[in-house]
Amino acid sequence: MNSIVWILLFTSSTMFHARDNVITEFSDYHFAFGSPFYWVYLMFLFDYAFHMKLCTFSIVTSFSIWLIWCIFTFRKYKHCFWILLFYGSIFAFSPFELFDFPPLFGHFDAHSLWHAANCLIVLSLTPFIIKDANFYLVKSSFQTK
Repeated sequence: MNSIVWILLFTSSTMFHARDNVITEFSDYHFAFGSPFYWVYLMFLFDYAFHMKLCTFSIVTSFSIWLIWCIFTFRKYKHCFWILLFYGSIFAFSPFELFDFPPLFGHFDAHSLWHAANCLIVLSLTPFIIKDANFYLVKSSFQTK
């Protein structure tokens, strides 16, 4: 259903901007007006448990792909250790997001600690990005000579 709504919205907008007439103008304005109401409808249907399962699946799948890449390319890309540290950090801190507990010291609940941990998690990704960019920069400078 979601796809149909957005296809109709963008199709009517494209048709209106390509050929401005009464019918295309009517459909563009009505779909544009109705789309925020559809978002409100979706918010009431939001399923937190499904959202958490989807996020967990996404993280595990992404980690698996990176792990396979690192296993096969470790000799060439020694900096792949940092991406594994990044995902290891996500797994280490994920209980803060997955399990709820009362606030510590009356202030820090599980979700706030998850966000605080994300600041540290990103620090483990930064060296990978820098080293990977430098690797390809050096590689491309040798290829152009």
